[in-house]
Amino acid sequence: MSVESLVAVIGDARRDGRRVFWQHDMDGVHFPLRLLRQYQPVWLEAAVGRAAGDIASAMSVSPAAVTEKVKQVVAGALENPGDWLELTARCLRRLGDAFDVSLDAPHEQFLVTQIIKHLDVVTVESVRTLGEEGVWTEMPGMRDFLLMLRDKGIPIGILTGARRPYAEATLEALGHKELVQHLMTREDVEVPKPHPSGWVVNLGALAEPSAEGSQSVTVLTEDNAVNAIGAVYGLVEAGVDAYGIIVCRDGACPQQTCTKILEQCPEKLSRSLNRQITESDVTGVVARCTFFDPDNDPHTFTRFNTALSSVL
Repeated sequence: MSVESLVAVIGDARRDGRRVFWQHDMDGVHFPLRLLRQYQPVWLEAAVGRAAGDIASAMSVSPAAVTEKVKQVVAGALENPGDWLELTARCLRRLGDAFDVSLDAPHEQFLVTQIIKHLDVVTVESVRTLGEEGVWTEMPGMRDFLLMLRDKGIPIGILTGARRPYAEATLEALGHKELVQHLMTREDVEVPKPHPSGWVVNLGALAEPSAEGSQSVTVLTEDNAVNAIGAVYGLVEAGVDAYGIIVCRDGACPQQTCTKILEQCPEKLSRSLNRQITESDVTGVVARCTFFDPDNDPHTFTRFNTALSSVL
């Protein structure tokens, strides 16, 4: 779907008296993903280091021995993506392997909880400082885009896999928090992305009580292509006229991103939804999506803002 086609759909909806709702992911949409990737290992190392005493006690080793291994285990844990809970558990298991210790479930859960508590403090402190220093910056044109949506009466919701303390600190640092009507974080959803249930709940919070999904248009912006397809698929299945903006990652062009979607989505969505999702299903959803490429076109949100504001 071209950008022009999406703008036309939204313009037609407004002329027909239908409401428009906007939902965003946060990391990689409100700010460049490279910032998270740059500081994620620093934060995780700090949080695991602060929990070294508890970890050492559970594994019958010295805190110094734990501290010595932190950088290595964090690097290993980050080899594959995951949310903070997954990454923290990986760190503990790698520490267990290093010390030939196997934690039982209660001990592992206790230590995960302790590290997460430290992470909440570390991430909030860091993001606030980086924001004050002008390091934690928005995706070019994002604040102006959010202001335009607000001024045009379009409710904005965020569904992020991040934890709430970090998400709120990030939005505050970027100056976006007051522009968002509803925020859902990892703690607020029973099933994580790419399952679409969180998007459906978030839309309900934005639309209630003034509009049903079938009487509105919903646009969502995601930098994770699989999550975006899952979201649009689930919303359409729930009777919502939904469309997606997929923000390409890691320098991939739209065509490369689309190829990745067709390769990965059927299996991942089938696993998440616990039923068969075919390539044909995915292709139908891709037709409802457009692709932004901020790595190669940093002003893409600015131009979209200009085009969209003219029809709202």
